[in-house]
Amino acid sequence: MHTKFKLIGLAKSKQKFTLETKDNQEIFWSHESHLSEKQYSALFDLAKNTDGIWKGNNYCIIEHDAEHIYSDEVPKNPKVIKVIMDI
Repeated sequence: MHTKFKLIGLAKSKQKFTLETKDNQEIFWSHESHLSEKQYSALFDLAKNTDGIWKGNNYCIIEHDAEHIYSDEVPKNPKVIKVIMDI
């Protein structure tokens, strides 16, 4: 199953994405993605060097099993498969 979540941050170390649920009530992290290290590094540098980037609508498409969603809409074992940046 694929679900879109708002991307609200990135960590420099080890492909860590900070994400928010659709109702903006919960924050969670994904430590896995289909991005190469080079792609993630370029994405991180873009975010770091672009003023106001976190004010836009940035999203990640997350891959997860349908039955692996907690009651608060946070997916278990999320894996980023696509990043959509509003720049």
